[in-house]
Amino acid sequence: MSVIATFSINQFPILLGDLLLSSDHNSETSLNLPTIGEITEIFPEGSGFIPIGLSQKVFVLNENLSLAWAGSKILAQGIIAELLRECQKKPFWESRDLEQFFRAFEAELDEVSILGYSNNGRGIFSFGFGRHESRDENENYGRLKLAGTGADDLKSHMNTFKPVLSGANPLENAVANTLWITSKMIGQERVSAQNLLNYYGGGFEIVSLVRKQFRKIDDFLCLIWRGFQMKDLSWRLALPEIAIKYFYIQDILLIKKIELKNQKNGSLKAVNKSIYLISPIIKNQAQDGLQLKNIKLSSFNSSVLSTLK
Repeated sequence: MSVIATFSINQFPILLGDLLLSSDHNSETSLNLPTIGEITEIFPEGSGFIPIGLSQKVFVLNENLSLAWAGSKILAQGIIAELLRECQKKPFWESRDLEQFFRAFEAELDEVSILGYSNNGRGIFSFGFGRHESRDENENYGRLKLAGTGADDLKSHMNTFKPVLSGANPLENAVANTLWITSKMIGQERVSAQNLLNYYGGGFEIVSLVRKQFRKIDDFLCLIWRGFQMKDLSWRLALPEIAIKYFYIQDILLIKKIELKNQKNGSLKAVNKSIYLISPIIKNQAQDGLQLKNIKLSSFNSSVLSTLK
């Protein structure tokens, strides 16, 4: 119940994963999401299969190997924990090594999808195990692999957007174009929440190749605007209505959110400040010492800015 994907922009690898967890084991408390807040209007009391939480679905095992998972969290935890142990002994993974490893988890892969990238020391290749779709290489996104309940929606977004290849370096270019896609999906979740009915969303993580190592893209801000069509069919934009910042402390993903209210004098007032802590599928012991008292909710400065209008 997710959306995960591997693709490339301008020949630069991108690994993408959402955050939403869903289950038929209803919780007594309603889930609160960074985009829309409480989900009770979409999933009223008595709904069957519902979103129940948020979890990181993208994992960097070492500087040469990264993956994303979709499906059963419990089964994915077992697979990734074992792979992480093997990575401590084996820094480089060939395609045949991965095939041999995942062969031992054939039963689990009926309920878990795994997509990722490996750098074997000579080059980078994508891989996929479990249920997933692999599309032929194209000029916009290279070889695209997708899995999860949101795969068709992601394909639709990507098909309607052709990456803008500017003069920026390949990493910046790939990340900027990916943020455009994820920002659009976050914006649609804010406006209609339709994706939640397909059990994916809540936010997104991105992995790419940073200084020849797989790393999560950190410290970016998403601003969401709302457009209005006038009687003369022209469009007018209001001021931004929400700001969502993504950043990491140790292995914890933190999402800070503020809603922005337009004042009579034309200024914006920040209201309903909140923060979300989202753990990786396998926790690092160092997280036990994570201190949140020094995190300033008022600071939304970010190294990367993404806007959706």
